[in-house]
Amino acid sequence: MTASAFLRKRDSWLRAVVEDHGLSHSTVRVAVHIAMRMNGNRQSGAWPSTDTIAKSAGVSVRSVIHAIDELCGLDRKTGEWSGTRYLTAERKRNVGNRYWLNFFWE
Repeated sequence: MTASAFLRKRDSWLRAVVEDHGLSHSTVRVAVHIAMRMNGNRQSGAWPSTDTIAKSAGVSVRSVIHAIDELCGLDRKTGEWSGTRYLTAERKRNVGNRYWLNFFWE
């Protein structure tokens, strides 16, 4: 996928996140930050730390963790995977997380 095609899909993804009124405001802020860190290469993803995301989005680290769960489709009340999976997160302790946008309409 070319960088320009990725950026068009990223913009559609951002629009879908912003228009999803079921997501909390902090989740949308975290999503926007992660999406803006993408470099146009879908394979490489993005890897900002939770601290970096928290500072940039103006939320707590705990809110970032909850937001990532929500974007990955985890219902924190039931512990079940449900809803739209906007994001794929690979979590590794002491190494860092990596994130990829899911273009779920494809």
